[in-house]
Amino acid sequence: MKEKKKLSLPIKIFIGMALGIIAGLIFAYFKQGAFTTEWIKPIGTIYVNLLKFLVVPVVLFSIADGVISLNDLKRVVGSINGPGCGRVSASSGSSVQPRISTSAPRASRCSQAARNAAVSCVRSPALTPL
Repeated sequence: MKEKKKLSLPIKIFIGMALGIIAGLIFAYFKQGAFTTEWIKPIGTIYVNLLKFLVVPVVLFSIADGVISLNDLKRVVGSINGPGCGRVSASSGSSVQPRISTSAPRASRCSQAARNAAVSCVRSPALTPL
C-alpha cells in the first residue's frame, strides 16, 4: 500500500492564505461586511491576543534563563560595549515608541469651521473607535 505524502507546513500556510483570500472575496461580493466585522474579526482579535499571551512569557523566561546560565560574569560584562548597548536600546525604544505615542489621548486635528461644515477631517488615532 502506498503512503500518502504529507503536505509541508509552508504549503499548508499558503493554502490557508489562499482560502482566506477567497473567503474574503466571496464575503465582499455578497456584501457581507457586517458578518465579518461582527463574527470573524473578534475571533481574529482573540487569536492574536492569545499569541501575545504565549510569546511574551516565553521571551521573558528565555532571556532570564540566558542571564542565569552565565558562568564567567567578568568576561561577559567586559565584552559588552557601548555600541552594543546602544543598538539594543535603539531597537527596544523604536519598538515601544509607536505604542507610547498613540496611547495618549489627543484632541482632534479638525478646525471648528471644518466640524461645522460637516467636512471630513483627520482625527487622532487615539480618539478613533477600534
